[in-house]
Amino acid sequence: MSDFFDKLKKGAKETGEKASILAKIGGIKTKIVNLNSRKRGKFEDFGKKVYLLLGEGKLSADVQETLKVEINAIAEVDKEIEKNNNDIEKLNEDLKKVGATDKDVQEAKAPEEPKPGEPPAEPKPEEPKQ
Repeated sequence: MSDFFDKLKKGAKETGEKASILAKIGGIKTKIVNLNSRKRGKFEDFGKKVYLLLGEGKLSADVQETLKVEINAIAEVDKEIEKNNNDIEKLNEDLKKVGATDKDVQEAKAPEEPKPGEPPAEPKPEEPKQ
Protein backbone atom coordinates (compact mmCIF):
# COMPACT_ATOMS: atom_id res chain seq x y z
CA MET A 1 0.00 0.00 0.00
CA SER A 2 2.87 2.30 0.84
CA ASP A 3 4.33 1.63 -2.60
CA PHE A 4 1.05 2.77 -4.19
CA PHE A 5 1.06 6.08 -2.28
CA ASP A 6 4.73 6.67 -3.14
CA LYS A 7 3.93 6.21 -6.84
CA LEU A 8 0.90 8.48 -6.46
CA LYS A 9 2.99 11.21 -4.79
CA LYS A 10 5.71 10.88 -7.42
CA GLY A 11 3.12 11.11 -10.22
CA ALA A 12 1.49 14.17 -8.64
CA LYS A 13 4.87 15.84 -8.20
CA GLU A 14 5.82 15.16 -11.85
CA THR A 15 2.44 16.42 -13.03
CA GLY A 16 2.86 19.60 -10.99
CA GLU A 17 6.38 20.15 -12.34
CA LYS A 18 5.17 19.59 -15.91
CA ALA A 19 2.28 22.03 -15.40
CA SER A 20 4.68 24.62 -13.97
CA ILE A 21 7.09 24.25 -16.91
CA LEU A 22 4.23 24.39 -19.43
CA ALA A 23 2.88 27.53 -17.75
CA LYS A 24 6.32 29.17 -18.03
CA ILE A 25 6.54 28.18 -21.69
CA GLY A 26 3.05 29.62 -22.27
CA GLY A 27 4.10 32.89 -20.62
CA ILE A 28 7.21 33.13 -22.77
CA LYS A 29 5.19 32.37 -25.92
CA THR A 30 2.81 35.20 -25.01
CA LYS A 31 5.78 37.56 -24.61
CA ILE A 32 7.07 36.51 -28.03
CA VAL A 33 3.67 37.16 -29.64
CA ASN A 34 3.55 40.61 -28.02
CA LEU A 35 7.11 41.40 -29.09
CA ASN A 36 6.37 40.32 -32.67
CA SER A 37 3.31 42.57 -32.66
CA ARG A 38 5.38 45.47 -31.39
CA LYS A 39 8.01 44.71 -34.05
CA ARG A 40 5.33 44.78 -36.80
CA GLY A 41 4.25 48.19 -35.52
CA LYS A 42 7.83 49.43 -35.65
CA PHE A 43 8.21 48.16 -39.22
CA GLU A 44 4.98 49.92 -40.14
CA ASP A 45 6.19 53.19 -38.60
CA PHE A 46 9.54 52.77 -40.36
CA GLY A 47 7.87 52.18 -43.71
CA LYS A 48 5.61 55.22 -43.32
CA LYS A 49 8.59 57.42 -42.49
CA VAL A 50 10.54 56.12 -45.49
CA TYR A 51 7.51 56.75 -47.71
CA LEU A 52 7.17 60.32 -46.40
CA LEU A 53 10.88 60.95 -46.97
CA LEU A 54 10.46 59.62 -50.49
CA GLY A 55 7.57 62.01 -51.11
CA GLU A 56 9.74 64.88 -49.89
CA GLY A 57 12.52 63.85 -52.27
CA LYS A 58 14.91 63.07 -49.43
CA LEU A 59 15.85 59.54 -50.52
CA SER A 60 18.68 58.78 -52.92
CA ALA A 61 18.01 57.43 -56.39
CA ASP A 62 19.56 54.10 -55.35
CA VAL A 63 17.13 53.73 -52.46
CA GLN A 64 14.23 54.72 -54.68
CA GLU A 65 15.24 52.13 -57.28
CA THR A 66 15.53 49.44 -54.60
CA LEU A 67 12.05 50.24 -53.31
CA LYS A 68 10.47 50.73 -56.74
CA VAL A 69 8.07 47.75 -56.55
CA GLU A 70 6.84 48.73 -53.09
CA ILE A 71 6.55 52.40 -54.09
CA ASN A 72 4.44 51.51 -57.13
CA ALA A 73 2.22 49.21 -55.07
CA ILE A 74 1.62 51.98 -52.53
CA ALA A 75 0.88 54.45 -55.33
CA GLU A 76 -1.77 52.06 -56.70
CA VAL A 77 -3.38 51.75 -53.27
CA ASP A 78 -3.31 55.55 -52.93
CA LYS A 79 -5.14 55.84 -56.27
CA GLU A 80 -7.79 53.38 -55.08
CA ILE A 81 -8.19 55.29 -51.81
CA GLU A 82 -8.55 58.57 -53.69
CA LYS A 83 -11.17 57.05 -56.02
CA ASN A 84 -13.13 55.68 -53.05
CA ASN A 85 -12.91 59.04 -51.25
CA ASN A 86 -14.27 60.74 -54.37
CA ASP A 87 -17.10 58.20 -54.53
CA ILE A 88 -17.95 58.97 -50.89
CA GLU A 89 -17.95 62.72 -51.59
CA LYS A 90 -20.37 62.21 -54.51
CA LEU A 91 -22.61 60.07 -52.34
CA ASN A 92 -22.50 62.71 -49.61
CA GLU A 93 -23.80 65.22 -52.16
CA ASP A 94 -26.62 62.78 -52.92
CA LEU A 95 -27.30 62.52 -49.17
CA LYS A 96 -27.70 66.28 -48.96
CA LYS A 97 -30.14 66.23 -51.87
CA VAL A 98 -32.41 63.72 -50.13
CA GLY A 99 -32.57 65.72 -46.91
CA ALA A 100 -29.85 64.14 -44.78
CA THR A 101 -28.79 66.10 -41.72
CA ASP A 102 -25.31 67.55 -41.28
CA LYS A 103 -24.70 64.80 -38.72
CA ASP A 104 -25.58 62.14 -41.30
CA VAL A 105 -23.20 63.69 -43.81
CA GLN A 106 -20.43 64.03 -41.21
CA GLU A 107 -20.76 60.37 -40.22
CA ALA A 108 -20.57 59.36 -43.89
CA LYS A 109 -17.25 61.15 -44.50
CA ALA A 110 -14.26 59.08 -45.55
CA PRO A 111 -11.94 57.89 -42.79
CA GLU A 112 -8.69 59.78 -42.44
CA GLU A 113 -5.36 58.06 -42.84
CA PRO A 114 -3.36 57.81 -39.60
CA LYS A 115 -0.09 59.70 -39.39
CA PRO A 116 3.17 57.74 -38.93
CA GLY A 117 3.45 56.41 -35.39
CA GLU A 118 -0.25 56.95 -34.77
CA PRO A 119 -2.48 53.90 -34.34
CA PRO A 120 -5.25 53.50 -36.90
CA ALA A 121 -8.63 54.76 -35.82
CA GLU A 122 -10.90 52.09 -34.46
CA PRO A 123 -14.04 51.69 -36.56
CA LYS A 124 -17.10 53.00 -34.80
CA PRO A 125 -19.72 50.37 -34.08
CA GLU A 126 -22.82 50.80 -36.17
CA GLU A 127 -25.89 51.93 -34.32
CA PRO A 128 -28.82 49.53 -34.49
CA LYS A 129 -31.36 50.41 -37.15
CA GLN A 130 -34.86 51.11 -35.88
